[in-house]
Amino acid sequence: MAVVQKRARDYAKGAGALFLPLGFDLPAAEDPFVAFMQQVRRRLGFAPDEVWCCAGSGMLARCLSKAFPESAIHAVAVGLASRHEAQAFGPNVIMHATPLRFEQECREGAPFPSCPNYDRKAWVVAAREAKGRSIFWNVAG
Repeated sequence: MAVVQKRARDYAKGAGALFLPLGFDLPAAEDPFVAFMQQVRRRLGFAPDEVWCCAGSGMLARCLSKAFPESAIHAVAVGLASRHEAQAFGPNVIMHATPLRFEQECREGAPFPSCPNYDRKAWVVAAREAKGRSIFWNVAG
């Protein structure tokens, strides 16, 4: 993944383009992400007990933590997030591990379009461990 990111960064620099890192983990993207998540929260009409998601860069978990401050955010570390502490993402974020490395495909299915290397791994953990009124924030859908 580091090689792919470097090549993308080099390409963007040479082409005069903006490089967007995985997870769009940029300060400029955070406010629009949180605003959209707050719209979803209003449409739900309730604050879920738990919000489940996958975590790579941590951007998604960090934004969900701000948009759903009264909910427990359960982030399943897939890839880069395993290098970070949950508190770095928000006070209500709980990190979970997956036994699979990023490059390993999850062979279990999900009831929605999902990436077998990423959000499907989080779905499997959420389906097994979620309690109360829970939602799953899908990435690949």
